[in-house]
Amino acid sequence: MSGLHIGVSGVGSIGLRHTRLLAELPGVAVTVFDSAPERLNLPPGVRLAPDFAALLAAGLDGLVVATPDAAHAEQSIAACERGIAVLVEKPVADSVAAATEVARVAARTGVGVLVGYVLRHYRVLAQVRELLADGAVGTPVSLHVTLGAYETLRLARNRFRDEDRFRLPYDYSHEWDYLQWLLGPITGVAAVARLAGDRPLRQDPNVIDGVLTLAGGATGTFHLDYVAEGVGRRLEVVGDRGALWADLTKGQVRVRAHASSLASEYDCAEHRDEAFTRQLTHFLDVVRGQAEPLVNVADGVRALAVADAVVVACEQSGWAAVAAA
Repeated sequence: MSGLHIGVSGVGSIGLRHTRLLAELPGVAVTVFDSAPERLNLPPGVRLAPDFAALLAAGLDGLVVATPDAAHAEQSIAACERGIAVLVEKPVADSVAAATEVARVAARTGVGVLVGYVLRHYRVLAQVRELLADGAVGTPVSLHVTLGAYETLRLARNRFRDEDRFRLPYDYSHEWDYLQWLLGPITGVAAVARLAGDRPLRQDPNVIDGVLTLAGGATGTFHLDYVAEGVGRRLEVVGDRGALWADLTKGQVRVRAHASSLASEYDCAEHRDEAFTRQLTHFLDVVRGQAEPLVNVADGVRALAVADAVVVACEQSGWAAVAAA
């Protein structure tokens, strides 16, 4: 293919980023659909479809699904049935059952479906994965994840409603995906949740703390909140030979052996657009049939299953097993 025609369904904050970056890639034509077209400020040359059916019928080679979660499965399946490759934003669907149906249709049609866990395309996370694989900390025994993301409520507040609950473990199912990518399957969760503080924008719950068990034997803790601003995400992994600290937002990694007072430091800082462009370039390779999705639907189902277990653990005030994908 000399050129590609990519559609984007849903042009909110993340959909607009995809649209802008796709429009900057050589040889890519972009057509979008959004349910509120009057709010759009599209890059030059991007075309607008009047509805989703028209978008699908526009001769697309690939489709980015960046709508609210409830439409992810339906739109992804519709694209697969037409032979159109899909990049579906996280989470892959609004339920494990719907995500499993996406996987079934993708397998039947042979269409590539990439799930939008863009953190796997971050240089800093690739560095962490390489260090862990090379045994920089030995055998991982414990981990801790911290995420503060009040900015999400500010930047995308139109999609948040008072009656929506437990958005946090799904909006940030990134955490469940990259932890399993680095350290293997998460098998169990214990967690507590609450609505805390008096910030102007609040999502119930806006704080979740918990404990994770992993199939490889490691255990760990996590903290997610829609309260702190400018905190970003951080990861700590303790092994039997050393420890690793990563600031995934700033792109910094530090590793120190237990017997040493000196630490090795890695600077992987980059603009977010660089990682998103790598993701989109990979997606275009999937569209062309030149690559398999780095994050497939099965990965998306596993992350969604962890999010479900977090909610169950919070509601039951106890341990919840993670359903096998």
